[in-house]
Amino acid sequence: MNNNLFETVIRKTRQLIHSERFIHKHRIGTGFTRNRKLSFSQLIYFILASGKKSIGVNWSDISHEFPSLNLPSVSKQAISKARQKISSNACLELCQLFSKIFYKYDDAFSLWNGYHIYAVDGSTIQIPPSEENINFRGSNPNQYGKDEPLASASLLYDVMNDIIVDSYIGKYRLNEREAAERHVDFFAGLHLSGKHIFLFDRGYPSYDLFSKLMSYQLFFLMRLSSSFKNLINTEKEDVLVRYQPKGRKLSLQLRCIHVQLPDGNTEYLVTNITDTAFTVDTFRELYFLRWGD
Repeated sequence: MNNNLFETVIRKTRQLIHSERFIHKHRIGTGFTRNRKLSFSQLIYFILASGKKSIGVNWSDISHEFPSLNLPSVSKQAISKARQKISSNACLELCQLFSKIFYKYDDAFSLWNGYHIYAVDGSTIQIPPSEENINFRGSNPNQYGKDEPLASASLLYDVMNDIIVDSYIGKYRLNEREAAERHVDFFAGLHLSGKHIFLFDRGYPSYDLFSKLMSYQLFFLMRLSSSFKNLINTEKEDVLVRYQPKGRKLSLQLRCIHVQLPDGNTEYLVTNITDTAFTVDTFRELYFLRWGD
């Protein structure tokens, strides 16, 4: 990160953290509305600067390292209770602010053949055990038959520049296609120039996601499951197809690619990249960028 970009991130982050709009939007209930020792902004700084240590150790370390924050002397219980008065969406907005600044102010992007490359993926994550989390996020019985609170996480990741562009934590067994559409909508709102390709695994292909990406003039490459017989049931390893599921008014022009794996199996990919300069080998290389080095 160059110095100008770093300084801009710090300045814009401070402005956001102290803005009345941000505080009002992300405080829960009447939290931080009274004249308390610990302010909303101080607690946000603490959350951002905390490492993998206990609350008490983190508070002490941050107080000494950043004396300008004027962190008050408060108990661990008070800090923990205050954190419950801040919406998790505050951190999401701060992360999205970084993405907006990064792509606006940095001009030294790492690209693949002139393209920005992004991967979308999701996972199930464990969250702190509580009845509230079980009711809000969902749960699944563990090996002892006890309900374990779980959530779903989804990320939009810039493969070439090694940053998370957007993230989302939702209820357990969140529809990953819906989460992907949220990422695409956020990304489109950045209004970035250049050429962009999104990579997806086989749980994501759908007419709606194809359409959304194409409506934003974004390229994609997705792995297909065997259920898409009308796309992959062909002997040609590289073919243009018209895709129009029953009940849809418009057909989409897509390209189906057959990739032979070293073990002899065939992997099926679908894309809206019709440029003939992209060969089967090109798509093979592109798709495996999804996992990085």
